[in-house]
Amino acid sequence: MMGGNGTAVCVTAACQQLANVMIAALASDFPKIDPCSDFDKCKSSAALRARLRLKTEGIVACNGWVAKHPFQPGQTEVSSSDSLRERVGMDIKDVLEGAYPTGSAAWLATTFTPVQSEADRSNFAQLQRVYQSCVRNEPATGLRDLQALMKIIADLYPVPSQRHNQRRRGRGLDQDTEKSVAMGRTLTFFVQNGLPSFISLAPSDPRANPEPTKSNLVLGLGRDLDDIDFMQRPLRFAPNRAYYELGADVLSAVHPARLTRDASRVLMEGVVDLEIRMVQAVTVSDPAKNITLQELDRIAPHLNLSHVIRSMTWPALPPEVVLTDRPGFIANASRALLGNTTEATIQAFFMWKAIKKVAPWVGAEVTNHFLLREGGEDINGKTAIFSGDAQACIAAMDKGPWTQTPLTPDSSTLGWALGRFFVEKSYPPAARNASTALMRHLQRHFAQKIQAAAWLPEPARNRTRDRVDSVQLIMGSAEAFLDPLFSQARAPALAATLSDSNVLNALALARADTARLWRWLTQVGDPVVALTPATVNAQYQPWAHAIVVPAGMARFAGRPADSPLPAYATYGYYGSMLAHELGHILDGSAATLVGWEAPAEAVLRDRLTCLQKQYDGFTYAGRNGSVLHVRGAGTLGENVADLHGLGVSFAAWQELQRVPETRDLRLPGLEGFTMEQLFFLSCKSFALATPGVSLDPFALLFRLGG
Repeated sequence: MMGGNGTAVCVTAACQQLANVMIAALASDFPKIDPCSDFDKCKSSAALRARLRLKTEGIVACNGWVAKHPFQPGQTEVSSSDSLRERVGMDIKDVLEGAYPTGSAAWLATTFTPVQSEADRSNFAQLQRVYQSCVRNEPATGLRDLQALMKIIADLYPVPSQRHNQRRRGRGLDQDTEKSVAMGRTLTFFVQNGLPSFISLAPSDPRANPEPTKSNLVLGLGRDLDDIDFMQRPLRFAPNRAYYELGADVLSAVHPARLTRDASRVLMEGVVDLEIRMVQAVTVSDPAKNITLQELDRIAPHLNLSHVIRSMTWPALPPEVVLTDRPGFIANASRALLGNTTEATIQAFFMWKAIKKVAPWVGAEVTNHFLLREGGEDINGKTAIFSGDAQACIAAMDKGPWTQTPLTPDSSTLGWALGRFFVEKSYPPAARNASTALMRHLQRHFAQKIQAAAWLPEPARNRTRDRVDSVQLIMGSAEAFLDPLFSQARAPALAATLSDSNVLNALALARADTARLWRWLTQVGDPVVALTPATVNAQYQPWAHAIVVPAGMARFAGRPADSPLPAYATYGYYGSMLAHELGHILDGSAATLVGWEAPAEAVLRDRLTCLQKQYDGFTYAGRNGSVLHVRGAGTLGENVADLHGLGVSFAAWQELQRVPETRDLRLPGLEGFTMEQLFFLSCKSFALATPGVSLDPFALLFRLGG
């Protein structure tokens, strides 16, 4: 089919689908808008065109997408990559709702030994059991199990009835007292189950700590407190009366003392008061330092932290010292906060922290109402209710049960078993070969770009080019991670702890995640912290000098031969993202500068400072109409990688256009755009987002529109 300008138009189903996505992202009157003069309506890439010496009229990626994707309750960001995650989730849903794969489609299973096959079938049965308990969860069962969890917490931190309303002012708990022992037991339970409290405790990565007896534990703020935005709004609960009321509703439904609604409201006021006082007690000028267990008990006698540490490190020897982040807060939390709070409030505080974390798995009306009103957010910025929703259940199974704050990138217990079946269904060898070829093409062009960078002194230029050439590429997943025995070994006792209860399964998975994390005390893991195969993302890991592109992303970069996309779509949409990871090899980070001489480092720093100032000047409207600034310093590394990635993918695509056999066709409905504009429209399609608070390391709306 020929376009209006005589150029052939691609009419395949894949091209029509791509054209629909691009047109939907544009303002409805995009043919009438000049993006260079109306930036608010159409994000012009004038700066990028100048940097790449493009002679185009304007790259139009307009406000149509943002208008069609407003915030929903609980969302901090709306991203075009959500649709890719949904497509991955649909593939996994097909697997989990079917029989164990056999026949010609089971190309991966045919390579397994009998022992591996037995483990593979066992893994599949576990996946189906967890999935079915999640999508078929009964609200009454979920609420009952949440009530049982509250009873466990009440038993760990008991509150004698005669002390419910007594404040412990000036009573300075001694470590040998009953309540100090109870505090140690309760904190240990929370650490074991990955539940948040006012402290966090975890091993440091042994790959970054060659002396295993020195500071191999990190004690810090609870995850809710270690949040910049939360710390900047210490009184966020004060004007929000709904938070009190919603919390009182949940407490009255699950508290083992069967509190009245009024009593729950009073208790919730105490919990919120304690939350606010804890946030206010956090100070920025409280540097981390190594502290012995004895010193921890001296500065924080209420917390019994030595008991927690010894319980978690057994049977390994406890460390000589613990790297303690914000030790002033730890001491203040012990004396000024918990020492002046009723035992009933402290107990309810622990209950409330557990409720907020477990609520997405309950499925009851009272917990769902709280999540939808207050916004329990998962890692993708969506309201998290992991009950009855297949997509949400699959996401939680892949990333781990507490997906708001995964312990580590590879902390998921089920993610690897899940990923093995996803790879078999959606990332066959042909797709791996195609995506690997794309990545190698980008790698070659980035090396050429470095070699041509005359502004960079030759020694630094040669060193960087060598690092580009030598980077390890892991496409889809490392083969060892697809071994069913590997997945089974991550939680050998998990099968015995699974049930038909969604809540209990979430806790079992969390315990397995935590137990594996704590094995870092005695075992050194693989040098590559791998992303689970179903992850829709990619990552450069400087410590291993490796780029990991999980199958969840790589599958889209390796389209099947019978349904090809134009190269500007593949290189613009996926190539720019993959080349972004290559760009981190020269992003100004500490890993970039290893072995550089001072003059070369100074030249790079000058350029980075200029870029930082440029992004500091960008502003956008917040949800309440306020003017927000991009954080140039906080987004610098990602901005540099974006610019590298865009330039490299564009150069690689241009090379293809010089060969008749690989020259692109236009898209239906977009015949008026040049090929270059279609390339940049493809880039912008991946970067589209409706941002919330500017805490993301990416510059969001300005990633390709600055």
